[in-house]
Amino acid sequence: MSTRFARAAILAAVLGAAAACGGTHKVDPAAERRAFAQVTKETAIAELDAARPGARAKLDAAPGWAVFSTVGARVFVGEAGGGVGVARDTKSGAETYMRMSEPGDVDGFGQAQFRAVLVFRDEKTLRDFIEKGWEFETDDSGTAIEVFQLGDGGVVANPALAGTRFWRDRSLN
Repeated sequence: MSTRFARAAILAAVLGAAAACGGTHKVDPAAERRAFAQVTKETAIAELDAARPGARAKLDAAPGWAVFSTVGARVFVGEAGGGVGVARDTKSGAETYMRMSEPGDVDGFGQAQFRAVLVFRDEKTLRDFIEKGWEFETDDSGTAIEVFQLGDGGVVANPALAGTRFWRDRSLN
């Protein structure tokens, strides 16, 4: 799936959600951000599965996973170098809306826009990620998390995570 298609799908979903609200109703910014996170989640997983067949099955078999995107997120988040995401506990099916920020003036793991999928290898790491947040001090996530970064050319071989911070979005949960 191309980045152009992903952006178009996201924009269409957000505009569709806004149009469904009608002209006389107030738009709920939190509901828009949750819808945006859901659309970007599905788009990123589909793109990853197309690039790496069987990726969706890998996510389903893991204790949990999270998907983050900066594609269009600045419209909602309003900060440079940040994005939105969804973390999923595969055992319970519970989803938690998350935020992320990047170090300094770095913009999207060294790209203008990106999508990333984090796969958790154990339940404790997933719980800590959701409840306490996570900051990558180096580009090595160790053995607790497998990271896939999606760029314009597909899956990026060595995603740069150093200084990227993730935390629970209390306003959306």
